[in-house]
Amino acid sequence: EPLFRSHSYELEREDLTELEGWGEKSAENLLAEIERGREPPLADFLSALGVPHVGPTTARELAREFGTFEAFREAAEDDPDRLEGVDDVGETVAERIHDFFTSEANAAAVDDVLEHVSPHESDLDLASGGDELEGLTFVFTGSLEGMTRSEAQETVEAHGANATGSVSGNTDYLVVGDNPGQTKRDDAEENDVPIVDEDEFHDLLAERGIDLE
Repeated sequence: EPLFRSHSYELEREDLTELEGWGEKSAENLLAEIERGREPPLADFLSALGVPHVGPTTARELAREFGTFEAFREAAEDDPDRLEGVDDVGETVAERIHDFFTSEANAAAVDDVLEHVSPHESDLDLASGGDELEGLTFVFTGSLEGMTRSEAQETVEAHGANATGSVSGNTDYLVVGDNPGQTKRDDAEENDVPIVDEDEFHDLLAERGIDLE
């Protein structure tokens, strides 16, 4: 039986969690991504699939390298050595990606999802960036309203900043959206990292001459 119920466009969480390598968190991430729209940015889609070791940072690098889900999947299935040339992907991660996409159950599940969603590249104009944020490091947590987390990360990177997946003493700002991760907030407080909401993030960019409109 297909994972997607075509009459309602809904995925069943229990169906996803029964698949190899798919836990409750992976299922929830994928369902949330689908809820946000049927044309998610490629990086968000890859991150939401629950592929072992493919979090937001690695997903962004893969999206940049391959551009389309079809190109990425072809490499994942048939040419895992090519994956190793991508930043943040080594031999172990490449093997895990290959194993995930060559699993018949996972491949069938992904095909079902692709019947109803079409991952696309970020539509942000990254070429227009500068160095307004050079030297700063941002971490994002939770869901943003005006853009996806991947788009926010690409925005700051396009203007010279770094975007990482975890908070440390080198982090300059933790940007918090809806339903943020408590661990990142705790780490920010422990390291005296400023915590800003989405509006404050926009104000911070505007102060440096970065217009998101």
